[in-house]
Amino acid sequence: MNFSRVFALLLLLAVPRALASVGEHGFLDVTVFEGGGPKQGFAIVIDNETKIKTSDLGASLTSLPVGDHILQIEFNDQSYRQAFKIVKDQPTVILINLEDGFQPDFSVEQPAEPKEEQDSLRISLDGPKTEFQGRILSSVDRQPIKGVRVYIRGLQESSVTDDEGRFKLDLPQGELSFSMVHPRFNTLSMDRVAVNGQSDVQTFAMSPTGIKLEEFVVTAPHIKGSMSSLMDDRRESSEVVDVIGAEQMKKAGDSDAASAIRRVTGLTLVDSKYPYIRGTGGRYVSTFLNGFNLPSPDPSKRVVPLDMFPTGILESINVVKTSSSEYSGEFGGGHIQLKTTSLPEEFFVKYSMSVSAAPGSNDGLSYDGGDRDWLGYDDGTRRLPGLLRVATKNDQKLTERSLANVDGFSPEEMQLIGRSLPNNYNVQEIELPVSRGMSLSMGDGYNLGGKWRFGWLASGIYGDEWETNVQRKAEYQAPEYKKDPYYESNQTERLVKIGATGSLGFDLGEHHQLRMFTSLLRRTSDETYFSEGNNENWDGEFRSYFLKWQEREMILRQYWGSHTMPFLGDLKLDWRYGVADAELYQPDTREYRYQINNDRWEFNTRKGGNKRNFSEMKDDNDEMGVDLTFPQKFGGFGLTLKTGYHKIERKRNGKTRRYGYDLAGTVSPQLLQQDLETIFAEDNIGRDGFVIKELTLGTDSYRGQQEVKATYGQLEFDFFDTVIISGGLRQEESSQFVKTFDLHAPNNQPALAALVNDHSLPSFNTTWKFSTDMQLRFAYSKSLARPDFRELSPAPYIDDETGDSIQGNEELETTVIDAYDTRWEWYGLANESVSFAVFYKNLEKPIEVSIVNGSEYLKYNNAEAATTYGAEVEWHKNLGFMGSWANNFKTGGNIAYMYSRVRLSEDQQGIQTNDDRPLQGQSPYAVNLYLFYDNLKTDTELGLLFNQMGPRIATVGQKPFDDVYEQPLPQLDFTVGQAFAENYKLSFKVKNILDADSKYKQEGRETAFKEKSREYSLGLSAKF
Repeated sequence: MNFSRVFALLLLLAVPRALASVGEHGFLDVTVFEGGGPKQGFAIVIDNETKIKTSDLGASLTSLPVGDHILQIEFNDQSYRQAFKIVKDQPTVILINLEDGFQPDFSVEQPAEPKEEQDSLRISLDGPKTEFQGRILSSVDRQPIKGVRVYIRGLQESSVTDDEGRFKLDLPQGELSFSMVHPRFNTLSMDRVAVNGQSDVQTFAMSPTGIKLEEFVVTAPHIKGSMSSLMDDRRESSEVVDVIGAEQMKKAGDSDAASAIRRVTGLTLVDSKYPYIRGTGGRYVSTFLNGFNLPSPDPSKRVVPLDMFPTGILESINVVKTSSSEYSGEFGGGHIQLKTTSLPEEFFVKYSMSVSAAPGSNDGLSYDGGDRDWLGYDDGTRRLPGLLRVATKNDQKLTERSLANVDGFSPEEMQLIGRSLPNNYNVQEIELPVSRGMSLSMGDGYNLGGKWRFGWLASGIYGDEWETNVQRKAEYQAPEYKKDPYYESNQTERLVKIGATGSLGFDLGEHHQLRMFTSLLRRTSDETYFSEGNNENWDGEFRSYFLKWQEREMILRQYWGSHTMPFLGDLKLDWRYGVADAELYQPDTREYRYQINNDRWEFNTRKGGNKRNFSEMKDDNDEMGVDLTFPQKFGGFGLTLKTGYHKIERKRNGKTRRYGYDLAGTVSPQLLQQDLETIFAEDNIGRDGFVIKELTLGTDSYRGQQEVKATYGQLEFDFFDTVIISGGLRQEESSQFVKTFDLHAPNNQPALAALVNDHSLPSFNTTWKFSTDMQLRFAYSKSLARPDFRELSPAPYIDDETGDSIQGNEELETTVIDAYDTRWEWYGLANESVSFAVFYKNLEKPIEVSIVNGSEYLKYNNAEAATTYGAEVEWHKNLGFMGSWANNFKTGGNIAYMYSRVRLSEDQQGIQTNDDRPLQGQSPYAVNLYLFYDNLKTDTELGLLFNQMGPRIATVGQKPFDDVYEQPLPQLDFTVGQAFAENYKLSFKVKNILDADSKYKQEGRETAFKEKSREYSLGLSAKF
């Protein structure tokens, strides 16, 4: 089935109808008060059909058809009705005050019907804007009123008065209607207020009400991380940005950033955690947290695995698709900007717990581990034993003493060391436990007087997940393309996630903010792997066992501040300093094989038949930055100057020690047919049996260092808030060094590589707001993609993650990318939007990995060039236009089409099978669709979400073998959320409803298959 054509057809049918229907509706904005504050969860019925419920701010925003309507409420066992009118594309505001012993007080503020004589006003809304200044005083004592909310009917602009009762708004010229609201004053409505560009401050007077209410927000709540706040961020951004917030992640049931970000337009994932933006990934994607660059805990990849970041700590994810001079030059495909939850205004506690299972995959594999495995920390069970640790201190090689090696160990010492390794190999079948997770977060905010505030936020997260699947793999050998090797496997993985975060913040008056964030994020994988099949290189049939424990850890410490200086023309100073440490600890990875001999399975005593590896890696980032912003305004013209300095120092150290047992004596065939713990019993370790041997390679240790220094300057011109043009230049210097060395031969010449360069990177972004609800963007930028440390080293190494033998390339060059973007955007009310974008990128010297001809090695090379281009469309639409029955439904999605071609250098042509092919890892299309149901009356949420990416090259083929393609994997998920008892919510999710499996193919033949089961999860959360 051609999904790209089907979804394109759906888009053509749905989007025009959605656009055409916008003018048929307006909006009802209701706020309810009772007993001195906003009334949460208050039920309101519209036209005896539509039921809505107020939020924690007492507010509700609903889309309704144009015309007359009836609002009905129940209070003190009485029913009350209020008529109101909805006007096209504009909000009608109703304030309801409830007080025991009195009838409800309805205050209705509705816009006037559009008339012919108002055409000039409507035209002016699309024209240049001017600054309007006002001051609001009490009608009793003429004192200024602080905290008055000022909004303009028919417009989204609003403001709040300061200590002097003053406010400013950029408004279109003409006669407008103002509404001013304060909890202790009667609402003031002023029609036909002249906005003519004059500098005089207009004064308004409000009369006290006598009703003492807490401060509240009249319009729909603009909550950070909500759909409405992120729409505003996307709309006001200078660059082409796509956003996903906490509200969307919650509705979709996403547990980590990886599962959430795949719903962003044009974004796909590799291995369910590594992001690709518009078909470029890996080194072409940079990830940031709160503006700080993140290191990777992966020893062979530069890209950050996004499954390390639980959505519970995130407020939003921004995917920046066009660069700017203030961003890192290593932009490539784009930046992923993760933002942690903002500090709270008041005290809260939130707790959640969940359980999940895949009924079709209940049976799995395991082995004896440590007592702290459930915490994701090895308790020493897998660490190097004491004797071996002492013997190999100071990087000494484990060898037996001889005439040529007088520093070695005696046979007796070797026997004791060999016996000291834990004899823990056997694999057992188990019934998988239920996966479980829990989280706790709390925080508070304090008003210290005046505009001084302090806030804190802390959270803890724990998850213990189990997954098992069946896999098949095959390789087809030329020329007859017979299937060899071929094997099937069972893989069981236990994934333990632990996270702790803490935030502190100070607002030192209106112009100074200080923030601190620290976190510990851990992801521990315990993998048991069994495979059986045929491999002629291993003399036929085999059984292979693989036991791997891997701890990934990221520790972040971030400090930043913002200081605005009114006495210097509102000059703004932003600074930041951060330390990020990423570590990998992989102790005692065990691998061993059995083979058929005389129709019996025997332990393979050949070299490589058993291995025990101990690996560790540490990646440290130190980062600092200073930015100066100087905004100036001259009537309707704005000019902003920005400059800054950034510096990152990165260090990486990696080391692997490898051991195994060699058969030194003679043992009976009957012993070799036993399980490995019997074979490696103490009595069988010694010169008459098995002897421990060090297998560490001369390329298993490396050190890398990189320093990047950058300065930039940027100008932004704002022409009457209609045309905004920004341009800048970033000068970035990078020095990168890597040394691969033999741990046991420090006097040997190490493999050295260096890459030093200096680039000038221009960028240009412009936004044309040609109407109040539509804008057009144009962008150009030049950016970079640098090779990683091991990619740059000429020394071959083994990727312990994949088992591949890889050789770096000291002649690798930095990839330079020229990117062009255009995007049209439409924004309606109630979070409706449509956008359409086209993009083009030219990559000079893109870095790819391919098989070295005539060998089993993979090698990194620069292709000559590559181009990629495509189109994206995204939409969000409420379905109320279909009838009142659909008022609670919302649909949306995005479709991306991507095309790329690689141009090979002359020395690569004729080696790779396909000289004309797409970029490795790029899908030709990506589709996301959703349908949400949100009933505020019953506090019920339903969601149906679909995701699919097109086929993409997983491995570039060398003659005579074709490219290997990962096949499309359609995923359909369903979520349910039901709130009850005010503070509690029950959630249920079904993942992979279609029960689709992962497949790889080469010339139509299946080379790999991975089973993916349907998964069910149940969760409970509470917030106080």
